[in-house]
Amino acid sequence: MSTPFNTARAYIEAGNLDAARKIAREAMEKRSDDVAVHDLMVDIELAAKAYPKALDLCREALARWPDHAGLRLSHALTLIHTGRGGEAAKAVEKFEEDFPFQPLDATLLHTIWQTQYGSLKRAKHYRRRFEELVPDSPHNAMLDAMIAGKADDMLGRERASKRMAEDAPMDADAHARLAYAQFDLFRLGAARRSARAALAAEPTKRRVEAVLWLSWMVLFPPFFFAHLYHWLESMRVSLLPR
Repeated sequence: MSTPFNTARAYIEAGNLDAARKIAREAMEKRSDDVAVHDLMVDIELAAKAYPKALDLCREALARWPDHAGLRLSHALTLIHTGRGGEAAKAVEKFEEDFPFQPLDATLLHTIWQTQYGSLKRAKHYRRRFEELVPDSPHNAMLDAMIAGKADDMLGRERASKRMAEDAPMDADAHARLAYAQFDLFRLGAARRSARAALAAEPTKRRVEAVLWLSWMVLFPPFFFAHLYHWLESMRVSLLPR
């Protein structure tokens, strides 16, 4: 892959999606017949969590390159994240069938699909298989956070979110996820620090500001008692055997 594309992907990793889009637009003007350009544009929108837009780009590109593994992977992910569970299941199975030499990607798709639409038991099964294939993947913490969320395990969600924030200190989403998890656990000071870290990484992420004022409001009844009930119930789920 050319240097501009490597630069664009480095921008994606750093969270600078505007810079990545600029490179992608320039590449599209010069190389619109290059599948790598379309794959890059999809990855940018996936990173931005603009899933409907990413889905549209995937469909357009797959009409021309139906056997491109990267686009097929992204297509399955966008179907999962846009609530198309049935279509996504078929896409995941077809990906595994057509690309047997990519078991890591197939296992990742299975894990994410199970956490969204399937069973907790199957999600954990695929999660273990994924770690066996790549023990040091940064996706492990993300998958743990998703599984903990499905299991209503607040302590597990906080642990996984903390790992995500440590692995990607400039990722606003990681800090925001940690802030929400800490708020749910009544770790209000820590939640405020994580919310400020998210805003420092991405000042336009205004939604996380809610943690800053809710962390004070929750100290007053009736908010305190409502949150306490939620905390006690979630801690029961987190600490007691099922």
